[in-house]
Amino acid sequence: MPRTGGEQTRKKILDTAEELFAQKGFDGTSVDRIASHAGVNKALIYYHFKNKNDLIVSLFESIVDDLDEHLTQELALPPTGGVIPPEMVREKVRREIEFLEGRRRIIALALAEALRQKGLGHALFQCAEMVMEHELRQPQLKAAAPDSAVGQTAQGTRAFEFFTGFIPAVTFVAMRDQWCEYFGCDRDRLLDDFLDAFMRTHMAAHHNPNG
Repeated sequence: MPRTGGEQTRKKILDTAEELFAQKGFDGTSVDRIASHAGVNKALIYYHFKNKNDLIVSLFESIVDDLDEHLTQELALPPTGGVIPPEMVREKVRREIEFLEGRRRIIALALAEALRQKGLGHALFQCAEMVMEHELRQPQLKAAAPDSAVGQTAQGTRAFEFFTGFIPAVTFVAMRDQWCEYFGCDRDRLLDDFLDAFMRTHMAAHHNPNG
């Protein structure tokens, strides 16, 4: 379905903000600069977004939507209610990583800024919460809810998803090239090693091969 004028303007603002944030950093990019580069009135930015933090969150939301569309086109998931087999889980994570590397600069920025200032830490948590809720809403993953969540509080489940799933994945995307340069390793081999570790740890709790 074609985008409306408002949707096109919103996307143009997001695309411009992503490029400028990646180039100049969060503090180095003002709303005025985004408006100027996007060719829109500053008031129009505040019509679509509350503030700069909201722009970061909205950028991650757009990344999640784009990723969802990409995976839908690339993977034939089992019918609703079916559990994704381990080999398909691994391929799904691989394609997620490969897709997200195209947005590596904004992901790296969000991580770096979250460590540097409290405000963007909150934005990163919002992004993570959105991603985690999105994953668990997928029918195929609902049928394979984490064993570790049984009998635990919502906070326990949230901590598990964030520190064993979200953070390792986005950190790998942000630091893969630096790791390869430092240790002199092959990028594809490193991805395989990461997937092995991710399947043995985080995803093992989402899929019971004997279930």
